[in-house]
Amino acid sequence: MNLFTPKHQRLVNQCYPTGKTPEKKPKSSETSYLLYYVNSRRTKLEKVSNYLLKKTARDLTHRRIGNIAVTLQILARIITSCKENLNVFLYDFLTIMVQVGSNTSMNNDATIVECLAGDYHAICDNLDISVINNNDLHQFEVFTNLFFQICSTDLKGQAFSKDDLTLKGCIAISLVKGLASNPKLKNLISEAIYKTLLIFQSRHKNYQTADISVSQKRNNYNERKKSEDVINKKISLTRTITRQFGLDDIRDDSDLSIISLKHYYNTLEAEKLPISVRALLKVLLKTPNKELLEFITNGIPVQLRYIVIIIFISELSNKKEKEVIIILQLISSLVYTEVSIVGLSVLDTVRKLLNYQTQNKLSLQTIEQCKITIADLNTRLFYKDQTSDILQDIYSRLKSIKNADRESLVQKILITDIDYLVALVSTPCISLDLFTDIAKLTFPDCDMLSLLRLVNQKAVTPGSMTKFFKWLSSLNDEKIIDYLMNTIFRLYGSIALLVGLLFYQKPSYCKPYYAYYKYHIEAAKFLSIHDYEVQSKNKMTNNDVFHDSDLLNYYSDSGANKYASKGTRILAANNSGNDGNYNEEDQNNSDLMLDRLKNSSSTTLLTPVDNGSSTFSRNNIRTNNFNNSESKSFGSLKYHKPTVKELRKTLKHSNTRITSGSKVSLNGSPRTNDASQSLKSRITNITFLLSDLQDDLKDMHRVEPNNNNNDDNNSHNNPSNDDFSHINIIDQYDLSNLKSQVKPLSIKGDITSINNNDNSIDNNTLSNGETATFRDASASAKIDVANRGKIFE
Repeated sequence: MNLFTPKHQRLVNQCYPTGKTPEKKPKSSETSYLLYYVNSRRTKLEKVSNYLLKKTARDLTHRRIGNIAVTLQILARIITSCKENLNVFLYDFLTIMVQVGSNTSMNNDATIVECLAGDYHAICDNLDISVINNNDLHQFEVFTNLFFQICSTDLKGQAFSKDDLTLKGCIAISLVKGLASNPKLKNLISEAIYKTLLIFQSRHKNYQTADISVSQKRNNYNERKKSEDVINKKISLTRTITRQFGLDDIRDDSDLSIISLKHYYNTLEAEKLPISVRALLKVLLKTPNKELLEFITNGIPVQLRYIVIIIFISELSNKKEKEVIIILQLISSLVYTEVSIVGLSVLDTVRKLLNYQTQNKLSLQTIEQCKITIADLNTRLFYKDQTSDILQDIYSRLKSIKNADRESLVQKILITDIDYLVALVSTPCISLDLFTDIAKLTFPDCDMLSLLRLVNQKAVTPGSMTKFFKWLSSLNDEKIIDYLMNTIFRLYGSIALLVGLLFYQKPSYCKPYYAYYKYHIEAAKFLSIHDYEVQSKNKMTNNDVFHDSDLLNYYSDSGANKYASKGTRILAANNSGNDGNYNEEDQNNSDLMLDRLKNSSSTTLLTPVDNGSSTFSRNNIRTNNFNNSESKSFGSLKYHKPTVKELRKTLKHSNTRITSGSKVSLNGSPRTNDASQSLKSRITNITFLLSDLQDDLKDMHRVEPNNNNNDDNNSHNNPSNDDFSHINIIDQYDLSNLKSQVKPLSIKGDITSINNNDNSIDNNTLSNGETATFRDASASAKIDVANRGKIFE
């Protein structure tokens, strides 16, 4: 060896063993020293890479296969050892690999190709696309394409299959950082995953057959749904999800196709996963197989599985009609599997399907499959109001159709969507308002009977019931009216009775037509009043209507009619005056009337008053007290109030504590009773209590009795009112005695003024004759003289 040879060349040459055998390996100690040399002197890396490039060209010229194999192994060692400076020697190393792979005498040798695969894996494992230049990127793309070409040819002395070699290259590509974000090279991911899926299918024959039928699963679901009573039972759409065998369940490392699939699908890289899903769709369009889709989707992290559905739908606009049908069928098949999917914005997904459906309204097959897929998506319950929101969106589309186009194809498409979607839903989930809105636009084309069973009983209000009766009164189909009126009474009972009574006695709707008579017949059956039912049928025969006086006969007997009290008030409200036209204001008044009925007693609108009960109710208190003009009572309030006896007992107990306490404080000063209240403090607390009760009283819509000067005397002398007779209106009390004992407290807005007012409180003499200084517990409160309560003696 020439003594004047540069050191980096001598160190490289020393790594090559002598001889012409093709199976050479670099010398271990010399290679280790070379790695130490390039690591300690990073400036020598470029010289070493340039020299290896020149040496490789000479060895290729002389066909030194052994030296080429040693060179490729040295490259792998340097890449791993000097990965921080990969961009320094990357271009030279890729050029060496391209030259070797392009040489026909080298690229058919199994040993050389295996060394190339090792170098390629080492580069990909340490490569970050964002930090290399365009020349390096181009060279990387050139070698990648060249490598997969080599993998497809037969090799001499091959100890492994071509598929395994291809899979090694696919695994290597998955390790490159930032490759998916590069617009020029991200197609390498798509090609790699496509090759992996084809090899996986060839090794697992059950994924090669076309099978996307979901009819059997859908039929099983429908049979299970129909076998239960969907009206009296709440059937949840949520199904128990059991973990199925999927990609991430396989622990066998011997199958490189499984390992490669995990690298592409079992990842959290948001940019790589969509590319992988599109490659999967490309394979499924050739051989549609729902089992393959389920297997791969199970391997995706559960929080990202919804991307599969999103990507599939986004590809609809770029495909032919036949491929569109396959994609929609694949989505339906995935929904009916046991794969757990979370985070899908199902409403946005349905909107995209509806848009695509209406845009391709001339393709009957596309319309039909879109309808099926929308309904199948709704069988997966992602949130509580999902079905209601989907129906609301379809209703909005129907409402946006102009009146001139009511018979258009788009309207027919949307109505069939509603019918099919409702057929697969069993849980009550929509409001009566939404039902009525849809019914107005779709009757008689839409299946109203199936839609009605989805109305949630808890979502029914007097206003929505009024809207329902108004729509029902516009129908002419007696069979539909019979069914709907019977169902509405069976489901909602008392609220249908009372709202209907208020509605059908309005002059605009108190007319001889079928819905009017059907209401009274169903009301008579609900109340179990035979005479009422007979009279309803007679009036229908005679084409006559009920007058308020006629109905009062059935609502006057509280023993026979549990709703007599409420019904009487409703009929009285109808007699108060109306203009003959039922408009939106009347509906609001109806709601207000029913709300007042609800709040006027301790029972709710849906619960009848038990008139046979002997329990002392608040309603009785209210009647007894407010009918007496000489007293005013708080008895109608719906929470417990302290009686006068209780207030006296409290004051007496407080005075007892004052007189029985210690006389001197710990520091020897006169005792200040912190646990008790001063006279003014007690007055203030009672005033606040009565003021709060008075505010609540205003909300009860009571009739104020007349204020007389003798109210106090009359109320005290009325024993029937018991303790409530002592609580009179606050502003009638004579405060002269109170003013003689307590001076008004003036609050100036700051703490100083409050503290200065402490001197205005007179000291009181205890029962034992000793004077005590009281601390005011409510000194910061403003006392309004006009609203003070009476001190009970």
